[in-house]
Amino acid sequence: RVAPDGSVVFPALTGSLRPLLKAPSDGSTPAVELFPPVSGALNLLEIVGAHALYSTSAGGTSELRSVPLAGGTTTLLNPPPFDTPIARIGAHPGGADVLFLSEGGLPGMTRLFTVPIDGSALPRLLSGSMIASGDAREFDASAGTHVVYRADASNNESFELFGAPHAGGAALRLSPPLAPGPVLGDVEEFRVTADGERVLYLADQDEDGALGLYLTPSDARGTPRRLDAGLPETNDVFDGFVTTADGRHVVFLKANSLGSANGHLYAVDLATGGTPRLLDATTAKYVQELVLDPQATRVFYIGRRPFQNGWDLLTARLDGSLPPDVLNLPTGAVDAFRITPDGATAVYRADQSTTGVLELYSVATDGSAAPQKVNTTPVAGGGVTLFELSPDGTRVVYLSERDVDDEFELYSAPSDASAPALELNPPHVSGG
Repeated sequence: RVAPDGSVVFPALTGSLRPLLKAPSDGSTPAVELFPPVSGALNLLEIVGAHALYSTSAGGTSELRSVPLAGGTTTLLNPPPFDTPIARIGAHPGGADVLFLSEGGLPGMTRLFTVPIDGSALPRLLSGSMIASGDAREFDASAGTHVVYRADASNNESFELFGAPHAGGAALRLSPPLAPGPVLGDVEEFRVTADGERVLYLADQDEDGALGLYLTPSDARGTPRRLDAGLPETNDVFDGFVTTADGRHVVFLKANSLGSANGHLYAVDLATGGTPRLLDATTAKYVQELVLDPQATRVFYIGRRPFQNGWDLLTARLDGSLPPDVLNLPTGAVDAFRITPDGATAVYRADQSTTGVLELYSVATDGSAAPQKVNTTPVAGGGVTLFELSPDGTRVVYLSERDVDDEFELYSAPSDASAPALELNPPHVSGG
């Protein structure tokens, strides 16, 4: 994970032990230890403000801890009986509280809890009542006053949408009764808008098995509105829809015929509604990582290259005024990308230079220059695996087998490929 100050926090492997380390992304000083090595599993989960959250697991229990990024004493956040395996964590706006999913002493039922990040109080239950086999799944706290979550609270494996007041109180049902059928309807996915006042969700609400996109108030004071209205209702909206930072638009992919795996890309205004605008009529269901620029004028995505094997990084205008642009070279396949916060640069991973060898490339999103390779060419059999941008977008941090196949090192390089990469981690022990 990349911290707000640009440093990189990561678990390392030292023999059979795993310490938690922190290093500056420019490689100017050696990595320092935030938490000493432990046996068993140590997983870095999240950076929340000035703290790192991580879990350690052993013997069927899981401890959730916070540690200051500046160094200092670690704090246990989930003492018994809350020390059951952690399914998911997140932070409430402001970073004072941590949210997590866990059985919390009730085997077979996953529930939603909140706890102060400083450990000053025990975890508190947020999710409402559920059947014995019920589970809370994904949650989103960005609504502020309410934490929105998905759960099969009433019928096993039929997931509905709820909002739980963070300050305490009864959970509110946000989705209406779902479509009956051979299999009860489900809320498959949801997003909270940037202002926290509305929730978009994907569900087969009107017809069993036909997924539509809906908008509803996060405090349950209103009626859901269908956003793909005007398009064939029997054609599924696919998962992975995104909303602009200003909360004005949503971009989504919808099947072009009943049961089709191919889809078209659309945008619609959340305030005014109306018939969605067609952005790209050539995309397929397996479009990956829809990302919007900060100016809320363009969407970036990976789409299948027409009539060829391979995947391209494309950008389309939200007003639908021009056809999409391809940003990568027409060789190999793009499989992941990141956009800098100013929207000016895309960093993507592709086997663009050598078939089967994944490397990082940087390109201006306005297409004014050809892509440039970011990483140093890896050893035979090697390549780039994970990568992330620094908060300001000036650097990219990545894992690569640069020198030895199957030996991963952590590197940092300018996101515009203007200088060579720097190695961040200390030397591995033998066999590390």
